[in-house]
Parts: sequence; C-alpha cells; structure tokens
Amino acid sequence: MRSYFTLLLMISFLSHTSNAQELGLSGSGNFEYSLVSGIGDTDLRTYNLDLGFRYEQGRKTFAFTLGYTDHRFFYFGSSTGFDESAFEKFHTVRPQFSYTRSFGKSWSVNATMAPTLSSNFAQGIDAEDFIPLGGISLSKTWGEENKISRLTFGTEHGILFGRPQWYPILSLGQKLNDTWSYVLGIPETRIAYAFNDRHTLRARAVLFGTYANNSRTLLYTDLGELTHTKLSFNGTDIGLEHNYDMSTGFTTVIRAGYQQAGNLEVLDEQDNLIHDFEPNGTIYITMGLKYKIN
Repeated sequence: MRSYFTLLLMISFLSHTSNAQELGLSGSGNFEYSLVSGIGDTDLRTYNLDLGFRYEQGRKTFAFTLGYTDHRFFYFGSSTGFDESAFEKFHTVRPQFSYTRSFGKSWSVNATMAPTLSSNFAQGIDAEDFIPLGGISLSKTWGEENKISRLTFGTEHGILFGRPQWYPILSLGQKLNDTWSYVLGIPETRIAYAFNDRHTLRARAVLFGTYANNSRTLLYTDLGELTHTKLSFNGTDIGLEHNYDMSTGFTTVIRAGYQQAGNLEVLDEQDNLIHDFEPNGTIYITMGLKYKIN
C-alpha cells in the first residue's frame, strides 16, 4: 500500500509543476483502501488507485483516466470442491477515454471507452482477461449558477451486475444552494451537505460489480478440468461519506456503511454457475486520499 501512495504523490507533484492550468489541463489522483468483513464466509480487501487528466478546448472536453484495483478475497467456509486459492487475488486495470461535446445552450453528449483487463494473470495476459467497456449519454442542464439542475440518460456496457452487459444510465441532479445538493439515479444516488468550504458529508447508495478471469486451469470435483473460469461479484453500498479538504490540493475521504451483496459466484467459460458462495450483507469501511489540480 505504501508503494501506491508514493506513486500517487510523485505523479501529482510532476503534474503540478508542469503549468497545467496554462495549457488548459487539469488532473487528479485518488488512492483508497477498503475492508469488507463477513460477506457470508468471505472477507474482501481492495486497494484502488486512479489517475485522471482533462483537457478542455472550447465546447470539447477530452479526458483520460487510468485506474488500478487489487482485489483480495479471503474464504473461510466449507469445502467448495475446487482450489479456492485461484480466486483469492485479482487485478483490474482500467484505461478510460472520454469525450464530451456541448451544443446549443444546455445540451451535451458524452462517450466513453474503457478497454479493461481483469484477471489473476496467473498465466500472463490472455484474451479472456479483456473486457470491452464503455457507454454514451446525453445531458440537459438548466438553472442559475448557484442552483443548477442536470438530467442525464444513456446506456453503458459495464459490470455493475457482476457480468459484462448493457444497462441504462439515468440520473437527475440538482445543486439546491451553497450547502445542499443531490443526485437521484442509476448507478448512484446521493445527497450532500457542505458544512463549509472544507467539510462535506454525503449519504449515498451505489451499485458495484466485479468480473475477473481465472487464467489457471481449475479442477472441479464433478466437472473435471475447467479453463477460463470467472469470479462474479456485485451488490450495493449504502452509507455515509465524509470529505475533508486540506486546502493543499489534498482531500481525505472516509466512507462507512452497509454493503448488501447480490452475488459472489464462480462461473464457467460460458458464464454458467459453478459455485455460489452465498454472500450476505455486512458493514464496510473505506479510507482514501485525493489530490486535485484545478
């Protein structure tokens, strides 16, 4: 974890010294550690690092984000009939390209493409590790500067439900005043209250999903040798988030709440169910640090 934090600081420093503002560039970095204990007979720890850059040119905005997540599952249940160590550690690498174009006085269109790798990489990189993700959406914005509303709708190919599939994007957000704002929709609903310029508290409900390839050959008691099995995990996080702006570009983030797991399953190469870990709801806590260049 220390190495991820050091990398974030180094990249943030280099970006800050490059006169990014004069070039129309802005950047951000985010590191988070999350612990979820008692998902049935399973614990989960995740380490997440995101680095993002934006370039604005008139009505056009180009953005690039590089994300990395280390998933570590710990299984304590009864025998599953296969070697669980094949599903203990996964890596997800998400390069995402985004293009936004505004037109008229209040409309904009956004398109994203995220060729993602998600696997334990036990046998190197394979075509089964690749997940083509992306989406397109349309937004309508209206209202005064201190009371802005935005409606967004579209579609996305993602893994929110534990498997790659298309699903709708729909949200309505509004800044009510200098302290209150909200977003209602899919995949996230939240309401936020800003105590002052430095402290913000949010209540949120967020859908999440993980889909990763096991590149090791799996010997299953009833089915023999299986290749390219998958781990599928999804659910909903419901809880509170506190952000503290340190006035140095850095912001601390603490989240805590209840995670309702939907599925935690092992699938075969055709996404047929092999084993269900039968997860249940449990508490979670996440700690993070953000850095932003305006």
